[in-house]
Amino acid sequence: MKRKRWPLGAPMVTMTRWMPASSAWSILGAILATLLVVGSGCHCDEDDCLRCDVDLDAPAAPRGLYSITGNHQVTLVWFANTEPDVEGYDVWWNYSFEGEYSYLGTVRHDETAYEFEFVDSGAANGETYFYAVTAFDRQGNESDLSFESVQDTPRPDGFSVVLTNADDPSTRDSAGFDLETKQVVSADDPRADFYFLSYEESGLDHHLIQTGVFNGVWEHVQIQDMGWTDSFDDIGYAPSGGWSGTGIAEAVTGHTYVLLTVDMADGYYAKIWLRAVSSSHMTFDWAYQTDPWNRELSVPVVP
Repeated sequence: MKRKRWPLGAPMVTMTRWMPASSAWSILGAILATLLVVGSGCHCDEDDCLRCDVDLDAPAAPRGLYSITGNHQVTLVWFANTEPDVEGYDVWWNYSFEGEYSYLGTVRHDETAYEFEFVDSGAANGETYFYAVTAFDRQGNESDLSFESVQDTPRPDGFSVVLTNADDPSTRDSAGFDLETKQVVSADDPRADFYFLSYEESGLDHHLIQTGVFNGVWEHVQIQDMGWTDSFDDIGYAPSGGWSGTGIAEAVTGHTYVLLTVDMADGYYAKIWLRAVSSSHMTFDWAYQTDPWNRELSVPVVP
C-alpha cells in the first residue's frame, strides 16, 4: 500500500529505525497481496503466475548520506539509487539515532543526477539533529532508512566581515570581533575575541590575528592556524589540541583558523576563513558553534 506523503513540516508520519522494511508487517502485506492476485483469476505467464507482475521489492537504502552544517539549516547530500523504477526519496529526522524518525520532506528522483540534496531550513542553531533518507519506487515500496549515522548541529555564521588595523589609532575602533554577539568592536574592547594587527618591521610586513584585548591581556581564547583551504567548509571539526602558545597567528589569505572561547565553565568553538588580507584590513567569513563544547563546525563536501 502506498504510504501517504505528508506536506513539509507535518509531524504525523514516522519511521522507526529498529524496524526494517522486511519486518513481519511487510511479509504479511506480501502474503495478502499474493492471495488477492490468485483470487482475482488473472491470467499470467507460467513463470510469473503467483506474483502476476506485482512489484513487492523495495529499493535499496540510499548510500553515502552526509551533511553540511549551516546557519539555521542543514544540507543533506546522498548518492542516487540505481534501480530503474525509483521515483524519489523521503527525508527523516530525529533527536537521537534510534527511535522513531519524523518525515521532513521528499525529493524526486532524476535519472540524470548522480547525487541529490535536501536543505532542512527549519533547524535551530545549537540543537543536534539525526537524519536518514529512504528511497521509494513507483509502486510505493519504500526502503529501509539509510545506514549512515548522520548528525548535525547548526550554528550561526557570517560572511565578508571586515576588520581594520588595530595598530592604527584611527581605525582601532573597528579592528576587533565578538563572536558571541556577532559584532565588530574595538580592538581594546573586553568583548573582542580576536583582532587584526598589521605593522612593518625591518622592511617586512607583519599581518597577525591576536586573541584577547588590545592591552596585551590574553583572554581565555585559543587559536590554531589550520592552513590553506579551498573554501569555508573545508574545515568541519575543531581540533582537540595544537593551539598557539601565544594567542597569535599569522594572518594569511585563504587560511582557516579555529578558535576556542572559554566563558566560565563552558567552551565554544568557532572558525574564520580569510578572504583578503592587507596592511589596512582583513576580510573573513566566520562560524560560531553555540552548543557548548561541540566541536562540529561544518562537514566538508565529499567530491
